[in-house]
Amino acid sequence: MKRIYPGTADVTVVRWFGSSTDIHEQKEFAQMLERKVAERTQELTKLNSELVRATDAAMESAKVKSEFLANMSHEIRTPLTAMIGMADLLLETSLTAIQQEYCSGPCQA
Repeated sequence: MKRIYPGTADVTVVRWFGSSTDIHEQKEFAQMLERKVAERTQELTKLNSELVRATDAAMESAKVKSEFLANMSHEIRTPLTAMIGMADLLLETSLTAIQQEYCSGPCQA
């Protein structure tokens, strides 16, 4: 094989070194990996937002439960306190032995 370069004499190629690498498959593989990473990122973003919503719902549920128990505790305590007070007042009156036993129960509890 002879090549002629401008401004030089005829040159004879004695050896030719080189390589040829087809990187088409590597590019396809890289594109496929990029697609998979994008898909997985999208899935993780969706799962993360669902987790945030579930956490918010659980926190709201715990708050509502706490408020309910506080209200119920108050609603139960108030009448019980009144009953104990009335029983205590009754004990200061003249009662039979059985009446005193009945009235002393709430006061001792």
